[in-house]
Amino acid sequence: MLFTRFASSVARRTIGMFVDQNPYVTNDLVIRHEERPVFLTGGSEAELGGGIKARLALEYMRVRSYPLYLDQAREGIWRPEYAGLTRIVALRLGAEAELETGHDLSTSLVLQGARNTFTGMTPTYLPSVILDGTYRYRFPFGLTAGGSVKVVTRQTTDAAAAQTIPAFTLVDLTAAYVILPGLTVNGTVQN
Repeated sequence: MLFTRFASSVARRTIGMFVDQNPYVTNDLVIRHEERPVFLTGGSEAELGGGIKARLALEYMRVRSYPLYLDQAREGIWRPEYAGLTRIVALRLGAEAELETGHDLSTSLVLQGARNTFTGMTPTYLPSVILDGTYRYRFPFGLTAGGSVKVVTRQTTDAAAAQTIPAFTLVDLTAAYVILPGLTVNGTVQN
């Protein structure tokens, strides 16, 4: 089965949305809105022999991002130094496999590039490459356990690109146990 989808939208972004890419940023202040004139998704799904289900997806996105305000520096709060229009192009390739034996595998690769019209540089906290992989196993007695690894490339932390965060890797381990139908206990360990 093949699938495609096209959409365009306007969305508000917050600093908190960067947390997945950067563990040092924790704030929910609205900093800008985004126009997504192009958001195209395509891919295929297949059920292979032996109970194996596989999915391959490709996403292409073009974004125009506008600032809402420049927050004043306050102790303990990250200050977004953001002005001008930013154009972002992102490509995401993802693959998933579900095996009959209870093994689930998934991986994704994100390539993105951006340029700000005011600074002529890449915006802060926008890595050019994000690679992640996840593995989960479903035991027959109700326990699901697994882990994931995410690698994020170097990012700038100020508008002048003078300071950077080096590339880093995030690892997490998860477990979930079904006690009763509708009642599950979950646990996660992250670095």
